[in-house]
Amino acid sequence: MFMLLAAWQAVDVDTTQVIQPEQMQKGFLTIVAAVDDLQIDVPDAPDLVANFVARAVVDDILPPAFVDKLPPGSSSALAKPCTPLCCSGLSS
Repeated sequence: MFMLLAAWQAVDVDTTQVIQPEQMQKGFLTIVAAVDDLQIDVPDAPDLVANFVARAVVDDILPPAFVDKLPPGSSSALAKPCTPLCCSGLSS
């Protein structure tokens, strides 16, 4: 997932021309819903997914209201604040 974040930051792509916003949100909801299962193999999964969602909101890939759409219980797993790794380079 870190590699995906790094690639995302390196490439300036207007995703609205390729993927509809509803499709993007559905994909992120799928990842968030699977965080407990992911955590079995990747103990840091909640932190990684939280950073991934936070970065997507900061980069205008997801609307801030997306957080309100998260399934019940997922907000506690993803409640940690965005880390410096996630938000580094936001001024670019």
